[in-house]
Amino acid sequence: MERAQALGDGILDAAFSMVLEGRRTDAEQSEYWLSRWRDAISRALAAMSRDIETAGSDFDLGHITYVCALDYLDFVIRIILGGRSIQNSQPGMTMFQKDKAASQHSRVKSRPGFLGPK
Repeated sequence: MERAQALGDGILDAAFSMVLEGRRTDAEQSEYWLSRWRDAISRALAAMSRDIETAGSDFDLGHITYVCALDYLDFVIRIILGGRSIQNSQPGMTMFQKDKAASQHSRVKSRPGFLGPK
């Protein structure tokens, strides 16, 4: 569970840093840091995907962190992955969002409408 929390939190940190960097003028943006954060997100998504494949039926705090990270990426996807969707880069994540995470009543009730269908 702690590893899952760290992966999800790392994605959130890197994604938010990329959003803030994207607000700078083109001349002020650091391609080095953008690339580093993008790579960190890609590696963490791959690790999350492997973890989800072997996860049992429990839905713990680590999985909640995964859901938060995935929802945030959905929200800022054009900035983070250059328009590519998570579905194309990590198909297992889509199944996790649609099946396991979507079945959690509290998530369904609190999901903002601007993120799309539940």
